[in-house]
Amino acid sequence: MTCAKNNLMKQFLLNLVFFTTLSVSNAAYASAWLHCSVQAQVVKTDETSFEIKVLSGTVLEGHQDTGTPCLDEGASYTIENADYELAEGQDLMLDYNYYSGMGPDGVVSSTQWQIIEPPIE
Repeated sequence: MTCAKNNLMKQFLLNLVFFTTLSVSNAAYASAWLHCSVQAQVVKTDETSFEIKVLSGTVLEGHQDTGTPCLDEGASYTIENADYELAEGQDLMLDYNYYSGMGPDGVVSSTQWQIIEPPIE
């Protein structure tokens, strides 16, 4: 009887270790992504970048419900720019894409901003 209990306990522990390892390895490769439409105002510009203040943002697709808010209203972001001459106080519509995931060498992330043409005057 004791031998049967020991075997049952060993089997239980092996199953526990196996399923724990399986679930941890899946979580390590988790990822998240968002594609949003963002209305923003240009706060500051220079030759290579501009700073925006988010007025509103809406999720278009991704790991968050479509139509829910994307980014905090009033948040500031600096975006590289070589294509447009922008003025402080100018309103813009932007596409915002964000990805984050785990790769074999650690975290992989990407943030992309694109001005929707033409800029709002």
